[in-house]
Amino acid sequence: TAIARAAPPRRRAAAPPRRRAAAPHLMSSQNEHAGKRLRAPFDRFIVDGFNFCRPDVRHYFLTHAHGDHTCGLHATFDIGEIYCSTLTARMLRATLGVKPKLLRTIDVGETVEIEAACVPCGADGAAAGSYKSARVTALDAGHCPGALLFLFEDVATGHRALHTGDCRASEAVVAAAVRALRPAAPASAPAPTPSEPLVDVLYLDTTYADARWSFPPQEEALRLLARVVAEELAREPKTLFVVGSYEIGKEKAIDAVVRASGGRALVPPRRAMSLRLCGWWDDALHTEADAADVAVHVAPMSSAGADAHATMAALLEAQGGRYAAVVSLRPTGWAHVRTRETPRVWAENEGRTRVYGVAYSEHSSFPELQALVGALRPRLLVPTVNAETREARERLQGVFAHLCDVKSDRRRLDWHFGGGASAAASSSAAAGPLA
Repeated sequence: TAIARAAPPRRRAAAPPRRRAAAPHLMSSQNEHAGKRLRAPFDRFIVDGFNFCRPDVRHYFLTHAHGDHTCGLHATFDIGEIYCSTLTARMLRATLGVKPKLLRTIDVGETVEIEAACVPCGADGAAAGSYKSARVTALDAGHCPGALLFLFEDVATGHRALHTGDCRASEAVVAAAVRALRPAAPASAPAPTPSEPLVDVLYLDTTYADARWSFPPQEEALRLLARVVAEELAREPKTLFVVGSYEIGKEKAIDAVVRASGGRALVPPRRAMSLRLCGWWDDALHTEADAADVAVHVAPMSSAGADAHATMAALLEAQGGRYAAVVSLRPTGWAHVRTRETPRVWAENEGRTRVYGVAYSEHSSFPELQALVGALRPRLLVPTVNAETREARERLQGVFAHLCDVKSDRRRLDWHFGGGASAAASSSAAAGPLA
């Protein structure tokens, strides 16, 4: 366990990163409701919120290296320390030029103890110049390489919050989170539904928080990708496959397609760099130079958009007869259709250009979200995606209310008549107002 003590914030802090112009009160509202600046007693921490830097916050947490989480972070950032995984730190140095001296690495299973300086008029009334200690533990998020869940625990009160960032809450991820919160549970034990809450606040990735997004586990989706490749090769052996990917993420999908194709993947330079940084590069499967055994092109996820068929037709023509067909594969949870077990093909150009959406996702399906919330039974759930308005936040909280410990929710009648008032006074005082 490492202990980091930050100096009390300077009265004239370094200029925050460039960001869209906004009134201070508006920024504060967006910050809180997106789950960026955490609630007391962790309000000296910001998670995935570099567009919301504040002079009284010196500790920033980055769950993973996707661009929608690093926005606002750049090479001149110097307003505080950044806690992230070792892999994410490598990505930040290589792609954004973030100063190494600001990076504090914490990997799965590790805990760091942080003493954060209090500021005047804090939400919890702490005196300026004093310190509050928090233990922060990193857990596997099951998302892209290097992605973490952050578990925060206030040393003085035991108040706990879990921030999922983006996560794929597989059975293994949920079980690991429960073991971290219940250290006595054996490693082989399933994730039971506890009678008492394991966390006070859960900041939840609600990307797919709707019953229609009951897509299959990743392993099943990867087998489906391989099956589509095999069927297309049986239909036309001279087929080139184009698989969608982000700058980091979808590595398992790329791997499944390449192995099923029997050839190698042509990878753009920047994507090749990230594959090497995160340990996925394999000379037997990947190349940066076109070669006779190339059967797959790695492309941005956007390549399977409205102009996909025109782009694929142009690719066929440019290859001068080397390939007879091009098949574009888009691995995303948004491709899930409840009424179909197999993906539907979108074919044009007399069947020579073909597009499939396959429900491979690195976010949690709706049943997985239910399992995670049910296992942790948080006193308060803060949705972090599709939660821009109060109405949207309350709707998302309502989706999971039956899985939460709602005794401390003053808006519910059972709080007033079921003993919630006295329980809330002792156990949830630090949780703050509802989102």
